[in-house]
Amino acid sequence: MVSKYLPIDYYKVICELERTINYELDFLSEAQSTIKVASAVAHSPDNKPRIPPVIVPLPITGLVTRKVMVMEYIDGVALSKVAKEMAARGTAQH
Repeated sequence: MVSKYLPIDYYKVICELERTINYELDFLSEAQSTIKVASAVAHSPDNKPRIPPVIVPLPITGLVTRKVMVMEYIDGVALSKVAKEMAARGTAQH
């Protein structure tokens, strides 16, 4: 009854949100996506291997389920502090 007064179909929005959240919280899918990102940053646009500009922590095989993802620990710099760290090292920002 109220739907004719609403600017969008909220039922469709909620259904899409539910589908997206279920996918995002499936850590098997998330682990696959993480591996794809790690591979992508380790290759140039023409698919040649390169030293990656960032290190992506990888999931630990055998310790990933739909509800749990265990990843390798990598000591590094928080993204919020990268610019300051680069300046301290004299590294150019692009």
